[in-house]
Amino acid sequence: APCTNATSSMTLTIQHQPVVSAGSNASVCSSSPAYTLNGSSASYQTSLLWTTSGTGTFSNAIALHPTYTPGAADIIAGIVTLTLTANAPAACTVAASTMILTINAAATANAGVSSATICEGTSYSLTLASVSGNSGLLWTTSGTGTFSNAATLHPVYTPSASDVTAGTVTLTLTAYGNAPCGNVTSNMTLTINKAPLANAGSNAAVCQGTAYTVTGATASNYASILWTSTGTGTLTNATTLAPTYTPSAGQSGTVTLTLTASPNSGCSTPAVSTMTITINAAATASAGSNATICETSTYTLAGSATNFASYVWTTSGTGTFSNATTTLTPVYTPSIADKTAGTVTLTLNVTANAPCTNATSSMTLTIQHQPVVSAGSNASVCSSSPA
Repeated sequence: APCTNATSSMTLTIQHQPVVSAGSNASVCSSSPAYTLNGSSASYQTSLLWTTSGTGTFSNAIALHPTYTPGAADIIAGIVTLTLTANAPAACTVAASTMILTINAAATANAGVSSATICEGTSYSLTLASVSGNSGLLWTTSGTGTFSNAATLHPVYTPSASDVTAGTVTLTLTAYGNAPCGNVTSNMTLTINKAPLANAGSNAAVCQGTAYTVTGATASNYASILWTSTGTGTLTNATTLAPTYTPSAGQSGTVTLTLTASPNSGCSTPAVSTMTITINAAATASAGSNATICETSTYTLAGSATNFASYVWTTSGTGTFSNATTTLTPVYTPSIADKTAGTVTLTLNVTANAPCTNATSSMTLTIQHQPVVSAGSNASVCSSSPA
């Protein structure tokens, strides 16, 4: 006082500090790794800029919600940090926020082989299977067989009876992906071949010099068949179920024919079956030479026979044999009718070993009459009148 008051003014501008959020951490799958940053937010910024700790690219690094495509190094590393920076007005400081993008490897599954073959009665070990990038796994079957442990990578699969009947089964390996990766599967076909079966058929017999064709032989589940023989004859059509065995000259006795059925792939043991051919020699019979006896005598026969099952002597007359079935040299006693007829035919009937034919032989026995003589009654005469 007494001076007047004075005033002066200034303007203070108060700027907002930028607020920024890169969003929550997230995961993508390496099979489709691009990620849109929809969860980010920002306010009071003068501009925005996205940056990465990896080698990927943004569709628009200055936009709030760009799409980030991880680079090869990002995928290998499996993780990358994305940073959203909000530039501030001159009086404020820069604000930044980060989020972590996890890049999970896509699950892979490989059943090992596309196909395999085993024999019935055996199991199959899935030792070649592989998986990666998975959180778990499971084996399943199109059949009704069982796995030793379906949740392990290399289980053993045991086919069921219905699997064997069907002949094939599909085994599927499922690898569960780490979210957000999906599951993947891989299949393999297991062929189950039945073991071979063989039946050579029933034993048989032939007569010496006769060929025999096998009948009744059967085989199944085989790759090929082959007959072999222990004999000295010849075997034809040996790769069919009806081979023919032709004995060698004079061959007799027994011959074994063996049928071998070779297995299909997956099986290792052939099926073997045998049958026996008995080669019987032809029967022979000889009743001996014709003979002559007196009616007062008997006759001892001189018969002979070979390769027979049995024999019997018969007569065209009514005489008797001392033993007609157990000796080849019986004694024949002619009957009165035989003596009256003067001759009789004696026949040796030989029954052959099947399937040979029977043999017979005959001889003629002539029976001569014993002379009968009478000198008459005694008599007397006189010496002057001779008789």
